[in-house]
Amino acid sequence: MTAKEIVAAFWQAMSQRDYEAASSLFADDYVCECPQHRERIEGRENFIGLHSHDPAPGPWQYTLCRLQGDEEKIFTEVAVHDGERLFRTLMFHYIADGKIVRQVEYWPEAYPPPDWRSEWVTLEPC
Repeated sequence: MTAKEIVAAFWQAMSQRDYEAASSLFADDYVCECPQHRERIEGRENFIGLHSHDPAPGPWQYTLCRLQGDEEKIFTEVAVHDGERLFRTLMFHYIADGKIVRQVEYWPEAYPPPDWRSEWVTLEPC
């Protein structure tokens, strides 16, 4: 698989809430960094445990909006819904030897666009 196919497969598994399949794409020394809240997820078991025990009000839904990069670094933008709220996550995926070795994720706070800007902007569909 190409790096883009690996990352697309990761999001497909996440969409099906198949955390075993998602983590099967990880290298043995996988790490996920979350700079906004200073957390670090190390290894498949911690990834599976965290996602399996998330107390979200509903099932997580993921819509892949953008996937760009090369064979070593992939950037994704994903619309995420937790049953109540809509989020946008920006994630950097680092690939080596056909596996995801590192992910860095950001969850910027969404907010409605100000009305005064409507004359000059359009809303993104994703």
